[in-house]
Amino acid sequence: ECDAGAYQGKSNQTACEACVRGHYCEEGAPVPTACAAGSYSNASDLKSQAECTVTDAGHYSTTGSIDQTVCSPGTAAPNASMGMCDKCVGGKYQPKLGAKRCESCLLGHYCPQGASRPVACPDGTYSKVTDPPSKGACTPTEPGHYATAGSEDQTKCSPGTVAPNASMGVCVRCVPGTYQDTPGQTECKACRPGFYCQEGASA
Repeated sequence: ECDAGAYQGKSNQTACEACVRGHYCEEGAPVPTACAAGSYSNASDLKSQAECTVTDAGHYSTTGSIDQTVCSPGTAAPNASMGMCDKCVGGKYQPKLGAKRCESCLLGHYCPQGASRPVACPDGTYSKVTDPPSKGACTPTEPGHYATAGSEDQTKCSPGTVAPNASMGVCVRCVPGTYQDTPGQTECKACRPGFYCQEGASA
């Protein structure tokens, strides 16, 4: 029989062959056996699965690997001996290589499954939610308010501007001949007799 760490799969041979990298060969092996997922080896004389090296946290290896592979952005491996990295769940993200855990999404953003970076809520929406998994968690602004992309909250329109509709990313300036002296309004007021009002007038 071939000694452990070698194999022979052919008939009528006079010598055994060295085991294959990423595999081990028990005594009398006709073929090499692959190191299990979550382990690897660059050696060619392994005698058992116990001699395969387990992966580190933040890494993975598939069956028969000769080395471990670092987890890509958007994934993490919290434990050793992992055959694949876990995708970040919705509401989490990971921008780095070789992560052990995913990060919480940022306010004003959302993070779909497997996100490598947070996605900003679009103009006209905002989010105070922790760990939102989708754009549906972004809240439309109310009339009289606006929100730029990535906002954590809506903001009242300043005097001289208005937001007649919901979901506005910017307030519009009052046209000449009108004004608005109160924040958070939906329409401008007509200028008063004896006065004039330039564009964006607050008084």
